[in-house]
Amino acid sequence: MSSKKSTPIRYIRHDIDVIKAALEDIQSKGMSLREAAKFHNLPVTTLHNKLKGKNPLLSKKTLLTVDEENKLAKWLIELAKYGFGKSNNEVLETVRAIIAARKDSTQSQEQIKLPTRQWLFRFFGRHPELSSRAPMSLGKERALVSPEAVSLWFTKFEKAINSVDPTILISPNRIFNADESGFGFDKKNRKVVAFKGSKHIYKM
Repeated sequence: MSSKKSTPIRYIRHDIDVIKAALEDIQSKGMSLREAAKFHNLPVTTLHNKLKGKNPLLSKKTLLTVDEENKLAKWLIELAKYGFGKSNNEVLETVRAIIAARKDSTQSQEQIKLPTRQWLFRFFGRHPELSSRAPMSLGKERALVSPEAVSLWFTKFEKAINSVDPTILISPNRIFNADESGFGFDKKNRKVVAFKGSKHIYKM
């Protein structure tokens, strides 16, 4: 009599952050169990067991504390406002620097493993005010322009023209507009992290 080998049951591990988000939708937003399971791509039984406490949701150690994440999100928004938006890779490098700067850290920044892209996407999920956007290049010269600088330029320009031929400025047919003749030198227009809903994102 041949004995059949029993096939071992395979248990699929689901992301704790996804399960927490699903439970939050049920408890705070009034979403049904099946709706939350379908929306977050989770088995109904798994979500039901977590909801009833049959299989306690073990908390996993996160890379950053809630306070550190909130400060990072605020910092990224402020940088984007002034044209210094950070790319995804720069955000991950910043996270590694934050971990290395802790008082209890025993590793240098180079020794700490760079966070994964999956962590970054979950970070965006926890901070819906952030989004990854393609910025408009803002040249250094344009960024440094101020009302005072423009006024001074026109004063000097008028003085220079009058010294050559004062009739130029009173002859419309001799004045040409070249405002849209811009030349871009920044070919690498990478996406940067910015405040969701911002109409214009600039990168210097």
